[in-house]
Amino acid sequence: MCYTSDVNASDKKTIHSAAILLLGGSGERYQSDLPKQFVEMGGKPLFLYAYETLEASNDIDAVLLVVKKGYEDLASTLLKGHSKLLGIVTGGHSREESTYLGLKALENYGANPYTKVYIHDADRPLLTESLIGRLSQEVDRSLFAVPALSVSDSLAYAPDGKRIKHYGDRRGNVTLQTPQAAVYALFLKAFEEKKDELSSYHDDASVVLSALGLHPAIIRGEEANIKVNDRAGELFFLRLLKGGKR
Repeated sequence: MCYTSDVNASDKKTIHSAAILLLGGSGERYQSDLPKQFVEMGGKPLFLYAYETLEASNDIDAVLLVVKKGYEDLASTLLKGHSKLLGIVTGGHSREESTYLGLKALENYGANPYTKVYIHDADRPLLTESLIGRLSQEVDRSLFAVPALSVSDSLAYAPDGKRIKHYGDRRGNVTLQTPQAAVYALFLKAFEEKKDELSSYHDDASVVLSALGLHPAIIRGEEANIKVNDRAGELFFLRLLKGGKR
């Protein structure tokens, strides 16, 4: 379902680059009735940090929100007057289903096969314009890129979360971040092919790799580009925010 706010949605101008900002999740860990992306942290709703960075970026023409059902009006109210907001899409049952709905909606907003698309989790609030810019340059070269950090800690496998079964070699392993970026045609083709099994995937690049056999290029991620999952993550985020670690 596509919920359209009273912004530029009907213009259907050619879009050279667009961000899909995912506002899924719940407020259970925060004992909140609101999904965590709407919970106020540091003086404003969590999702606004990433949104404002996307809007400020010269590498982003437009931003499309994908929001949990029932929160479309709240998102629209909070973003009233923001010039780069394309519209608001009601999300699906899983993260990747929500991404697919966002990708499909971009067809209605002037996306073409070579439009650069950046898919970002709204609970990564310390996104920087620098990271977006480096992703943009890599997509120009490779068509498909993700930010990642090398694993620096010891790596072990503990399937039950209680005891280590065996240790792994951290060499060659990386942790992935968002935004993950590609030209629109790649994302759309991959998600169309895997649309009936999207709940088994947990990030966007893995869908493209599985569907099309394409391997994403890696750019260096940023240590401050953390995901806020719980109260401990919130406290860490607020410390980074106070220290200007953007």
